[in-house]
Amino acid sequence: MHGDMLLLFLEGFLAFISPCMLPMLPVYMMYLAAETENGRRASIINTMGFVCGFTLIFMALGATATAIGSLLSGYRMLLQRFSGIVIFLLEYIFRYLQDRDAR
Repeated sequence: MHGDMLLLFLEGFLAFISPCMLPMLPVYMMYLAAETENGRRASIINTMGFVCGFTLIFMALGATATAIGSLLSGYRMLLQRFSGIVIFLLEYIFRYLQDRDAR
């Protein structure tokens, strides 16, 4: 039981200090640790607003990505071929520029 709790704590800590979360860390700490003029209750309300706002934004982003992925799944082969052509052209341009600079 204690080993599981330690493992869960470490996983949460690692997720908390991940590069994706680091830019939000100061704001997160401000909301959690700040005592407002109205006291502790206002801090808790601000924290709940922060968490709910983040949750809604990430849910909306996830739903948008899912919808776009669903729309594009019908054009998968076309997108694969188009991407292959773009990569080929970029490589061709890179080689051309590299050869030109070598002269």
